[in-house]
Amino acid sequence: MFLIVGASGFIGNKLYNHFKSKGLDVKGTYYSKTFKGAEKDGIYLDFNDSDFSNILQLKGLTHIFLCHGMTGIDECKINRDISYKINVTNTTELLKNFTYSNVIPIYLSTSMVYRGTKKNFAESDTPAPSTEYGKQKVEVENYITKEFNKYIILRLTKVYGVEKDDQTLFTSWLDSLIEHKTIYSADDILISPIFVMDVVHALDGLVFGKYYGIFNLGGQETLTRYECSLKLAKFFNLDSSFIQRCSIRDFNFVEPRLRYSALNSSKVIAATGIKLTSLEDSFKLIKKLRNKRGLEIG
Repeated sequence: MFLIVGASGFIGNKLYNHFKSKGLDVKGTYYSKTFKGAEKDGIYLDFNDSDFSNILQLKGLTHIFLCHGMTGIDECKINRDISYKINVTNTTELLKNFTYSNVIPIYLSTSMVYRGTKKNFAESDTPAPSTEYGKQKVEVENYITKEFNKYIILRLTKVYGVEKDDQTLFTSWLDSLIEHKTIYSADDILISPIFVMDVVHALDGLVFGKYYGIFNLGGQETLTRYECSLKLAKFFNLDSSFIQRCSIRDFNFVEPRLRYSALNSSKVIAATGIKLTSLEDSFKLIKKLRNKRGLEIG
């Protein structure tokens, strides 16, 4: 049995649906919102509490996917006590129940574990987080590597989807451009956005290929946010004058953002053989899905 902790979240829900489509026995947790399939497979779980009795009653559990948590970078700093309790204290408390079992933890981590001062971080690069969120992620990583012999830690950069209203990078930008709203897009930070289904397929390959350890996963293209937004506007023939070029320093962030958040994916690609989705192919998927719904673009 697979357990998706955070099955109502963006990545967790994609994982739940993927493994269910393969006919596997999958359960998923939810908190503030439910998910389709929860009536049969859903388990309510509040990480403000440390009551994990519903999970510990599961029989035949083999893998636990940790896709939950407070992920807002500034929010983790502003509400440090709450975020630490959810992201670290109670996450490790849950994991503690499986340290003497054969359950394999799969933990979704982040490029924020790095300092962000070089391009294309590899797994061999030493974590040196500058944000509270990154520090919390490293603490859980360290717990897992110390307490478990077999584990998968997947460090991710900016994850995006292609469905309308999924509130991810390109779909949000597209809606703004269609509505002639200004986008403020920084030209001094480099990102390598990764399509959410590439994340799902990478995890599928790692789990069923029985590959363990730490893996980085970023998209095949490394661009500034400004270049990404221009690429989107050009593909959909939308007016790029609504894209306002700016610096990351122009935003009133509480915590610093990485100048470089691109990740080197060669290790996970070598292990799983996955082919990463290009931005252009993602834009084609966006267009296809919107055409199906009768939505005009441009």
